[in-house]
Amino acid sequence: MKLRVNYCFDIFGQIDFYESLMGNTPSIYRDYTKTKSNIYKLKEYIDAQKKELCLTHIDAVPDNFLFIEDGQVKLIDWEYAGMQDPQVDIAMFCILYDV
Repeated sequence: MKLRVNYCFDIFGQIDFYESLMGNTPSIYRDYTKTKSNIYKLKEYIDAQKKELCLTHIDAVPDNFLFIEDGQVKLIDWEYAGMQDPQVDIAMFCILYDV
């Protein structure tokens, strides 16, 4: 649909923001530092890819899809939405889909 909004969702900026909320409190996840390091190793590659940004939900997990009795499907909970690579929605759905 090529929908556009005036806000870009900055994934790496959000990581920094949430870490700032933690202050000096370490993560409860033992592998947090290693996982973050691995993610940041991909940043240069991600930034170098050609993308056509569009309105992206960012949190396209199964819980945010409503299946209506008449066959419609609605995507709810747009609090993180912004301009971003639409592949982020596909990745989030795949990562968080609990089979």
